[in-house]
Amino acid sequence: MATKVFIENGPVIDGNWVNVIATSVDGIKWHALQKSQIKNVSDVFVQKQGQFEKFKQGARIHINHNDRTSTNFDVQSVANQPTWIPIAQVETITLTGTGGTADVTILSTTRLATFSGSLTDTATAFAAANAADYDAIGIVLTSSGPDLIFTSKVTGVPIGTASIANVAPDLDGTQAATTANQTLETGLQNAITDINGWL
Repeated sequence: MATKVFIENGPVIDGNWVNVIATSVDGIKWHALQKSQIKNVSDVFVQKQGQFEKFKQGARIHINHNDRTSTNFDVQSVANQPTWIPIAQVETITLTGTGGTADVTILSTTRLATFSGSLTDTATAFAAANAADYDAIGIVLTSSGPDLIFTSKVTGVPIGTASIANVAPDLDGTQAATTANQTLETGLQNAITDINGWL
C-alpha cells in the first residue's frame, strides 16, 4: 500500500498543518509528528544504512522522537514525494524520413528498423519484432505513433542513451532523454535533505 507523506517544504501540503510532518498508508488515518518532537537533524537517518546493499529494498527513513518513540517509512512506497523514490529511466527515439532502414542502438544492442508504410507503422513493427531482445537486457520497448520508447525494467537502474543512425536512404530519427534515471540512494538523500530542511 502506498504511503503518503506531507511536509511543509514539499508538495501536496495541507495548509492547516503547521510545523508537522505526517504519514499515512491510506490517506485517511494520519500519524502527525510535530517539529518540536525531534531533537536535531542527526535523529533523521536511513535505517540500517551500515548494511545498505543488503537492506536497500526495504531501506527506510527513520526519525527519532524526543520521547524515545520513532517514525519510519519505506521511501519506495511514498506516493506523493516524487523526488524521494527511484525513477525508471526513459529514452525516446522519434522516427523521421520516408523510406529505407536505420540502426537503433541502446546498451550496445543494435537492431535494424525498416520503413513500413508510415513512421507509425515502422515504429509498431520495430517494437513488435525486437521487444524480446531488449527485454533480455532490462529494457521495455514500446511504441506510440512514430516514437520508440525504451524504459528501464528496474527503477533506478540506468539504460544509457538511445541512438539511431541512418543506413539508407533517409530513415532516421531524433533522440530525447524523456525521464532521467534516479537511484534509490538519490531518493533517500533527497528525503533526508527535505526533512532536515524542514527542521
